[in-house]
Amino acid sequence: MKKTLLALLLCSSSLSALSTAQMTEEEQKACGIALLSDEQKSALNSWLDKATTPPPPAPITKSSKVHHGEFVVTANINMGRFITLNNGITYDIPSRSRKKTMGWKVDDKVRLVEPIHPTNFKLENTAQKQKVGAKISTKKQ
Repeated sequence: MKKTLLALLLCSSSLSALSTAQMTEEEQKACGIALLSDEQKSALNSWLDKATTPPPPAPITKSSKVHHGEFVVTANINMGRFITLNNGITYDIPSRSRKKTMGWKVDDKVRLVEPIHPTNFKLENTAQKQKVGAKISTKKQ
């Protein structure tokens, strides 16, 4: 069984969402799956499901910050009221932070951080070393 499992792992290019049912007969023969009983195949598929299922996301707490990655400013609308990033989302900047964002330029790099509440974000302009709060915009600009 260990040799068969090792052969399966070597034959597969990726484990994500892998199942022996997705393999062709030739692939199953090459990896030794064809030699397994139905019970063994079922056990292998169960193990593959467990091994390839991503863990659930950590709950958001007051101290947790989820970094969503770095993006680029694609538009600065209405003198910093709205900032659009290359993730396709436009963020509404509160009035107290617009003095900062009115100087943000297209192609500035921005790190997106989700703080305590899932709809409130922090945008960190790494080029200008500025941080502002933001919400996903629901208004048409």
